[in-house]
Amino acid sequence: MYGKLVNGNIEYASTKAIITDEQIITNPQREDYLANGYKEIVNNAPQDAEKEYIPEYIEQEDKIIINYKEV
Repeated sequence: MYGKLVNGNIEYASTKAIITDEQIITNPQREDYLANGYKEIVNNAPQDAEKEYIPEYIEQEDKIIINYKEV
């Protein structure tokens, strides 16, 4: 899964196409996402479904990590 952080929220990349001002890339591959500014998303989803959590995003050079804080 790939995405970008925009104003503190994740904008997920489409799995069907990447549309830019210059081209349309269908069936994008890893290198297509990276070349268009998307980063791999690492989702550390909580295991306890009975508790309530809010996501916290950590953006690194090559990925966005989603951790969850219990509320």
